[in-house]
Amino acid sequence: MKIVEVQERTPDLISRLLAVWEGSVRATHLFLSDGEIKSIKEYVPQAKGFYERMGFRVYKRTDYDEQGNPYPLLYMNLI
Repeated sequence: MKIVEVQERTPDLISRLLAVWEGSVRATHLFLSDGEIKSIKEYVPQAKGFYERMGFRVYKRTDYDEQGNPYPLLYMNLI
């Protein structure tokens, strides 16, 4: 394995990294529903900062997920 430092964080790279993250969570956390996976990002304190460093910003926050469960959601978009 070769570790390479990223020189430029393109939207394509960010999309690919997010896909790897989500695929990993879905493969290893079978007990989580789709809504819980979406909500996890706010419960992991470093996640919000990570996504903000990648160029995302919160544009909306809810106290409940789409199914009415008490899982706060942060809606972010790439700026």
